Amino acid sequence: FRRVLFRSPGDYTIMWGNMAGWNRPSPYTETKAVTAGETTTFTGTYVQQAGSITVNPEPNTIDAPWTLTGPSSYSHSGTGDETIPGLTPGSYTITWEAVTGWDLPDPATEVLILADGGTVTFTGTYTEQTASTGTVRVQPQNATDAPWHIDGPSSYSYDGTGYEELTEMEVGSYTVTWGEVSGYTTPSQSNGTLTEGGNLLLQ
Repeated sequence: FRRVLFRSPGDYTIMWGNMAGWNRPSPYTETKAVTAGETTTFTGTYVQQAGSITVNPEPNTIDAPWTLTGPSSYSHSGTGDETIPGLTPGSYTITWEAVTGWDLPDPATEVLILADGGTVTFTGTYTEQTASTGTVRVQPQNATDAPWHIDGPSSYSYDGTGYEELTEMEVGSYTVTWGEVSGYTTPSQSNGTLTEGGNLLLQ
């Protein structure tokens, strides 16, 4: 606020100037008549320029969840890509949240500063988890061509005959059920646990 003493009555025009980070009043020029002995007030309201934040988790196909927090207890949660306009300047924190089968971005939280009227992009890259594997060998005893059925992790199911070596198998527990062979007693099930990089023999 500033008070100006005009020496003579008449029409006076004010022009509001630019200020970094603020939108000047609209209209930015105004004309008023000044009458002798009276007070005339020019009022201009500056509005702080808002910024925007883009949240970009990768890859887009997993629609990853996240939470954004900022000044004055601001908090917003979303999934996948989103651009949020109308944000006040300040420090913002993104927290990437878990997606089954994927490793969180590194780091899992990130802080960026949004400037007056600026834009900021948070990008987080998720990495797909790869299952640990090993080799399972199935070997019938005596009846070398005996049929069998094997069950394993992630609903794995397979039928085979005789000796067979199964590679790139997911770690976990496996069960072999032996089929009947004429003239032989059918053995009970064979069970075992495959470890990462291991070699499991079921016989």
